[in-house]
Amino acid sequence: MVNGQFDGKGKHYFNNGVFRGVWDKGRVVSGNYVYNDSLVYVDDDDWEYCNSKTDRRYVEEFVHGIGPAGKLKLTGHEFDRVLPTGCYDAGDGFLDLETGKILDYNTKEVVRDPDEIEKEFIRTKSRAEASIFLS
Repeated sequence: MVNGQFDGKGKHYFNNGVFRGVWDKGRVVSGNYVYNDSLVYVDDDDWEYCNSKTDRRYVEEFVHGIGPAGKLKLTGHEFDRVLPTGCYDAGDGFLDLETGKILDYNTKEVVRDPDEIEKEFIRTKSRAEASIFLS
């Protein structure tokens, strides 16, 4: 930030994804928007994803194809993620109650440090590892 405006390379987080880009005195110079399910937004007339006229697949089906009937997928990917004991899913990682930090699903490295309001939201609204309900 420079004089209260975005300036330089950075990320702007939204509820459903992140914009990674370069700003110059508050104006976007370049960048792209990536949804939480890893779909990169393309701002042009060739955008085909979830176009009800030509293609109704979700991103998981778009990227990996439509699998055979069987396991129900409620979302594209989050239920394939195994949460460590006593942790909550935060979307971009998991909330570790011992450290109070959001950790990466795979590397277990710190992704970010949420404030108390976000921690409470995650504890009350997000998917939790099963042992939380047994204690």
